Amino acid sequence: VLAGCGIATGPVGIVQISYWHPTRAQGTVLGIFGGVICAAPGLWTLALPHLLESAGLGATYVLWGGLLLVVAMAYAVAATDAPYFQLRSAGLGKEAARAAAAADHGEELFPADEAAGSLLAAARSWRTWALVCLYASAFGGMVSLTGWLPTYWREVHGCRPTSAGGLTALHGVCFAISRVAAGPLSDHVGGGATMGSALSVTVVGAMLFVRCRSFAADLAGEVLLAVGSGAASSAVLKLLPQEVPQAVGGAAGIVTGLGSFGGFVLTPCLAAFAHSFGQDGYSQGFAIFAILAIANVGVVLLLRLSSRQLPTNAYALAAHLDIGDDDAAAAGK
Repeated sequence: VLAGCGIATGPVGIVQISYWHPTRAQGTVLGIFGGVICAAPGLWTLALPHLLESAGLGATYVLWGGLLLVVAMAYAVAATDAPYFQLRSAGLGKEAARAAAAADHGEELFPADEAAGSLLAAARSWRTWALVCLYASAFGGMVSLTGWLPTYWREVHGCRPTSAGGLTALHGVCFAISRVAAGPLSDHVGGGATMGSALSVTVVGAMLFVRCRSFAADLAGEVLLAVGSGAASSAVLKLLPQEVPQAVGGAAGIVTGLGSFGGFVLTPCLAAFAHSFGQDGYSQGFAIFAILAIANVGVVLLLRLSSRQLPTNAYALAAHLDIGDDDAAAAGK
């Protein structure tokens, strides 16, 4: 986050954290992780205009590169793998390491035998691609607006670059806070319910941009879009280990990788509206987010209504249904 590369750590970080924590707590821990790493674009959008004005382009790159090197070295020294990987490094076989990690450390999720196998298993599941659609709209929306909002505030409301950067940073910070807060919520009510609420907020925020042209309405719309997309991103990470438990690593890579690419698709779409419809197009382009949110309601319903075989293990069943440990113990008797 400090080096402005928080989002790039997403695919690896999600997998690493998922292995450390039980399924029932995935929403909280992944929400915190996702929210913190997503603060990077907002913070650096705020800081870069001031750095460029005071230090110049070359010095800014040197400062950024040095900070990135320090943070990477600190992570290499301090980071620790989940128990399964530590046991494998100590010489245990795959099955013995799985059994020991589950019995002694409570680890519930384990990697596929091969990285390629995990990717293929995830790619074969239509649920992975449903989550890609959700993440591309939610997280991809944040990525696209981080690049687009400075232009919007300058062209529509005449803001100076530093002011436009500050307003864009507000979007990033609200996104990060919402993503963190939605983690415990998704653990409590479920990822699907959290996603539905988040999509509703997203529609309201987008329509404020489309229908109202005042500075106050646009500012409110920006905050609501950030809150909605942040909560939706957190909900996707809660759903991921539940929907694709057989290939969490592969699914995380596909969902976060291709989902992030959605941001680079949405930004040209917003620019196309501005090019085609002039000044009005800057506001009308936000209808894209409302349309995607409404379409994603159907994706969430499909995930919830589709039938699949439930886990036979009582504790895995508890995680799937979001029930407590006491109920799981009763179910196992």
